[in-house]
Amino acid sequence: MTNATSINADRAQWARSAVDHFAKETGADVYSEAISDLICNLGHLCAQEQLDFVKLIADAVGVWRIEQIDPAGVSAAPPVIVVIGEVSVRPPRYADEQTDHELVKQIAYLSRWR
Repeated sequence: MTNATSINADRAQWARSAVDHFAKETGADVYSEAISDLICNLGHLCAQEQLDFVKLIADAVGVWRIEQIDPAGVSAAPPVIVVIGEVSVRPPRYADEQTDHELVKQIAYLSRWR
């Protein structure tokens, strides 16, 4: 296993330990549901702690994506836009008013990261 592969394998193992503990505590028996429920519950924790859950999710997805490309994580993470229903929730760096054309350019930019 290369060092880069090892870094992400370690990250996955840390996450697996958290999900396993959560599943044991809650009785979740479907692994994908345990992950989804844990993420949801982190949202409830963020609400209690007055943290911006959607921003944290957007930031985490950006970091996850760049770590897939560059496990050392030295590159800048791509911007992420979270869409809930028909509402686009932008991280604060994109919160200023934008025209539809600007948003389309952002989406085109984001599609490069797929």
